[in-house]
Amino acid sequence: MKKQLISILTVTALLAGSCFGGAAAVWAEEVNLPQEAVSDTLELTEPDPSTLPEMNDTLTALQQAAANRTDCGTYKSFAVVGDSAIAALYRKTDGYYHLVVTGTGSISGKGFMKQFYNRDGIDISNKYIDQLTIEEGITEIKEQTFYALNQYYVIFPYDTNLMPKKLVTLSLPNSLLSIGKLAFCDSKIADITIPDSVTTIGMGAFLQMEDDDMYHVMVEHATVQLGKGLETIGDVAFNGYSIDSDLVLPASLQSVGASAFEGATKSITVMNASCQLNTDALGTPSQIYGYNNSTAQTYATEKNIPFTALETARCLCCRYVTLDGSVTLSDAVFLQKYLGKRMEFNDVQLANGDCNNDGVVDDSDCQVLINFLLGKIDSMN
Repeated sequence: MKKQLISILTVTALLAGSCFGGAAAVWAEEVNLPQEAVSDTLELTEPDPSTLPEMNDTLTALQQAAANRTDCGTYKSFAVVGDSAIAALYRKTDGYYHLVVTGTGSISGKGFMKQFYNRDGIDISNKYIDQLTIEEGITEIKEQTFYALNQYYVIFPYDTNLMPKKLVTLSLPNSLLSIGKLAFCDSKIADITIPDSVTTIGMGAFLQMEDDDMYHVMVEHATVQLGKGLETIGDVAFNGYSIDSDLVLPASLQSVGASAFEGATKSITVMNASCQLNTDALGTPSQIYGYNNSTAQTYATEKNIPFTALETARCLCCRYVTLDGSVTLSDAVFLQKYLGKRMEFNDVQLANGDCNNDGVVDDSDCQVLINFLLGKIDSMN
């Protein structure tokens, strides 16, 4: 990532004792983002166990159920992360840890992963967590909840006992509605799939700090898939990820914050013609797809990025998956090949191939296309 485009955070890290069972204190000394790139202040706060809810019948029942589970590994500990939610830690057979969040409602912790607090006094180094599952029932992930989930502390650079660093596998529930500011900051998620239920992704939600020191490492070859209900993406939300997958910004999306996708390397398709794209919102992808006279086209022109116009999604001419400008039998053949996994579609072809506008390309779209070619229907709106 280019340093002139992202000088994310100058962080003072007090790591004394983090590998010795003590608290790892990290807070921001300075926020050094361009003024035009941010609309808020990033402040990393120390976890405060005294603010956590007291144990009640609901939390006790969740903890007991977590301790009895055997499908996630060997139960080790738990942390209270909400009025009706806990995070349980399991050691897997490969030596890494699986963190499982269960319960209902919102979860928070103000960076509790910096020091995995639990009522048994067991201190588990978070650098070994490589799997995070947030189960159905959780509706909101608040600010900084999983900050530094997979921070790779190199306290002893030559310690042969350190396990190899691994990216985190993340699973989010369909009940989730929002992801707060810095929720997964510096958590090194391997692949990010946002459920259709999520409407808001906060500022720096998946931010990875620039590799200016040994503690922060860029995430290379990442994939990001956004849900179809997303409305707002905050500033620098995915900054620090080198996104190697084609990215589709759904029609529901109203605004993308500054430098949100600075690391995008392949194509970006913007399905909302009026989506607000703030400074460097899309970075410099290899290709931008969008509608004529759209904000995507303006962005591409200003950045000198190749732009391909999408026709109106409900217009007949949008259904050519061959991208030759006309709907013929060849489009049906291409669609059959895609459904049979004999060829791949890019984002434009996927958008065009959704002939019945249900958000999924499947056999029903092929049938609609064939019916149109046979004259059984007049349009594919």
